[in-house]
Amino acid sequence: MITIMAPSLSTSSAATLRIPLRRFATQVFFSVLATLIPNLLQKWDILPISGFIVLYGVAYTDLALAFRDPLAKPRSPYYSIPLGMSLGYLHQITTAIGERLLDSSSGFSQTQHVAFHFCLAFFIISEFEFYRAYSESKNFEPSLNVIKHFILANVDPNHVFPVSRDPWGFGYGYMTLFPGPDLEMTWKYCGLNIGQWLLFWINSGLANILLKRMVDPSSNYGEVLLWAMTSTCVLFTTEDLWLLLNVPLLRVVRQANHVGFWTFVEVMEWWEARAEAHDEYAGKLLDV
Repeated sequence: MITIMAPSLSTSSAATLRIPLRRFATQVFFSVLATLIPNLLQKWDILPISGFIVLYGVAYTDLALAFRDPLAKPRSPYYSIPLGMSLGYLHQITTAIGERLLDSSSGFSQTQHVAFHFCLAFFIISEFEFYRAYSESKNFEPSLNVIKHFILANVDPNHVFPVSRDPWGFGYGYMTLFPGPDLEMTWKYCGLNIGQWLLFWINSGLANILLKRMVDPSSNYGEVLLWAMTSTCVLFTTEDLWLLLNVPLLRVVRQANHVGFWTFVEVMEWWEARAEAHDEYAGKLLDV
């Protein structure tokens, strides 16, 4: 039943860590823009000024969001400037990384470069948004001194704001608290948590295999499901520890897996509620 698959907020210790579809879609949208704009600038031979163009884009986006929601807190320059410059010069950075990782003057293929650029942009945007949310939840004043507090955002006792940027540890987010001393219920909840965690990583592995066949088809290494579940040999393959760079870059795959699952659950809950309401209405008509 859907009610078992999706525990209520009162019984779930990680329910607040669910990643909203709207936030995920927004970050994907801006990651696509951050990938598309430098490629267009390269065709127009004005790539060196990409950082400043994206910086202005970030500023104007913030103004547009403030116009749409006047009560929203504007992003500080300590947020906008580093984010804009990071995204603006990401094309040059990913080109240099490709030449270093693959030990070749050609670096990434075109498909690899685009995929790498997009994934790194998504990673950067989600990191900035995560720490911005933490700063706002703690009411920190915008300054560079806030950075020293950022490590606390990753410590469980201080993780008090409902934001997650990577479902790495909690999968689909059941992580239900045991309801009491009932041993049978405890085993059921343990089995549910283990099952959802395995399902999460199997689905992530299948998605990684599909992505690898599109991005890096020249290498068969990593197409085994177990390897794909580790997210280490997907965007590129190398013989040193740089392959671990795949793991943070594939955050977008893990978020898509998490968001897609809960979107499906919510659609099924809506359909079930709609069917129950229809049956109740039909029953009232029969009674009349």
